Amino acid sequence: MFFVSLVHPFTCHGIYVCFCKYICTHDDYSYVGGLYTKTLAGIKAGTIILIGVAHKAKVFKLENKLVFDSFDEWKCAGGNIKVSALREKLLKTLSPTSFVVHDSIMQAEHSLEAITPFLSGCCLQTG
Repeated sequence: MFFVSLVHPFTCHGIYVCFCKYICTHDDYSYVGGLYTKTLAGIKAGTIILIGVAHKAKVFKLENKLVFDSFDEWKCAGGNIKVSALREKLLKTLSPTSFVVHDSIMQAEHSLEAITPFLSGCCLQTG
């Protein structure tokens, strides 16, 4: 499954914003590797917001919560991906009961790790 939609530019808190949204399945590379290569590698953006499922939310007793990590960057085969300061700004706008910062589940989760190597060329910070 793959879905793309362009959102018309707008201004938010004095910042000009224009973005596309992509919804892409995650699975074993043998099933979705071709999809990632053809679609995600073409994304050229300074900031990308990744939203994935938390398969083990029940095990960690984190059901019905938005889960964030506290990492400064994500390790990736093509170079580390710097986490945007946008995360902290977003957390300040959310109700404290709606989210949790939990690094352990983020390290155990796999729904986004398969996608990140294909985002090289957009927001990768090597080092």
